[in-house]
Amino acid sequence: MLQFYMKIIKKALTKEKYKLTYDVMNSTNFPWYYSDSSVDGDKISYFSHLFIKFGQTNSDFTYLLEPFYPLMKPSKLLHIRANLTVSKNKIFETPFHTDYHEQDPKHRTAIFYLNNNNGYTEFKKPKKIIKSEANKFIIFKNTKHRAVTQNDTDKRIVINFNYFTDEDI
Repeated sequence: MLQFYMKIIKKALTKEKYKLTYDVMNSTNFPWYYSDSSVDGDKISYFSHLFIKFGQTNSDFTYLLEPFYPLMKPSKLLHIRANLTVSKNKIFETPFHTDYHEQDPKHRTAIFYLNNNNGYTEFKKPKKIIKSEANKFIIFKNTKHRAVTQNDTDKRIVINFNYFTDEDI
């Protein structure tokens, strides 16, 4: 069994890089794609933007990811996707899940929170809640977690990273 590990980095990006990422992802020119469920057919609709899929570039906006690489030190990128949930005046919880490669102990997940809202990420064991706070970046070993949507802002935007590292963090 993997030991629980989490690293929390507040103010992960410089003001300039954060503003660039925020402005680009909130512009009318940033492509978001609709999905009618997020995890295991949960019926929680959202919009996504797939940057990297199976290690292959899938977006013209991957330059936005470059400031995160020194924080993660990835040896191999697996899957990087931005998720945007819109407010439905009700809080929804996705099922607890692990991302990407459930069995690989070197797999890491990281989440970057682009905006402040009352949504959060909840971890099953140990039970832990990470609030959605702008410019916060969390890194954790492959651990069961779930997203909890917001109802205090129009949208909640996160970037979800899945990758391998050679480091034993």
